[in-house]
Amino acid sequence: MSLRIRLPCAVATIAMGLDPTAMLGDPGGGGVPVYANKNIVHNAATSKTPGVASTRKGPDPPTPTDERAPPPPQPGPDWITWHLDSLSDCSQNCAITIYNGREISTSMDRIFIKEHLPPWKWKYGNGGFVGGTFSRRLATLLKVIEIEPQFGIGKRFGNVRAVEIWGALYFRWTYFPWNDYLKTSIGVNTGLNYATDIEAEKRQRSVPGHKGSHILHNFSPEITFALPAIRNFEVVLNYHHRSGIYGLINGVYGGTQFATLGLRYRF
Repeated sequence: MSLRIRLPCAVATIAMGLDPTAMLGDPGGGGVPVYANKNIVHNAATSKTPGVASTRKGPDPPTPTDERAPPPPQPGPDWITWHLDSLSDCSQNCAITIYNGREISTSMDRIFIKEHLPPWKWKYGNGGFVGGTFSRRLATLLKVIEIEPQFGIGKRFGNVRAVEIWGALYFRWTYFPWNDYLKTSIGVNTGLNYATDIEAEKRQRSVPGHKGSHILHNFSPEITFALPAIRNFEVVLNYHHRSGIYGLINGVYGGTQFATLGLRYRF
């Protein structure tokens, strides 16, 4: 083979990725070119250019609808957390409480506002009270204030005999620096209380011409304590109080009140 023919063939061989020395003539073969490596079998249809990645032809197959990730939930306001995901499932938001106590004859004004009297300076009456409540946490404000409606029923005994039924809304402060050792909360409420009887003492505390009232305001502040290991159980100190809000309700001043001790179970 002449040099004029072998030179273009050598260039084509390099482009195809073969050894150019294969185009050299075999000294013993009468100038017929042979490959330097006779074990190489080159298939141009299956060869790939080094460094070039294969690409898929055509569009990607669609993703099934049921395998797509759901859209992220829309964030709500961070100052309120609702506990209404499932009203049929309490999830530690429900509570029942039982308690009893003794009647207090010292007015609430003197105890909490005017004189700040400690319990050992209160005057106690001869009546008593036993009751029970059901409550459910609805929301938490600023991660420290719990909103909790409550429904209760109780029975007076001793020299007072009426049955009480009430509904109230509690606002409970839950953050204290010692909560890791003793879980504590302080709650105040507002609501209405119905009593089946109006005792003579309550008539005496009414404006002249008024005979008392079956329905009065319910205001029963309380403080609770629980051990972190058994936080479902709380000891409750409750100041059970009903009154006419300084004569605003049917001219009633004062009312019936009891200092109570109870046990609450959250579930």
